[in-house]
Amino acid sequence: MGLVDTLNGPGPFTVFAPTDAAFEKLPAGTLNRVLQNKERLTSILTHHVVSGKYMASDVKKLKSVKTFQGSSATAEVHRPFHRGVKIDDAQVI
Repeated sequence: MGLVDTLNGPGPFTVFAPTDAAFEKLPAGTLNRVLQNKERLTSILTHHVVSGKYMASDVKKLKSVKTFQGSSATAEVHRPFHRGVKIDDAQVI
């Protein structure tokens, strides 16, 4: 299923969107290569979309959540909480 088909389906959805800073950490040329490969781009984007509405406070309670890509994204809460929540090693803000 493509990204448009996924997002046109019944919602709600939660998107774990990377920040600009995350994109800036990619090695040179990586983003351009991914953007030119529709299959790879769709896989990456659908890994960041989950069914349901999750607020930051909800993410704290998750162990993992199934993505539209079909994989599981794992959640990790750092104690004390001021150190944050991570989904697949990415900081939730």
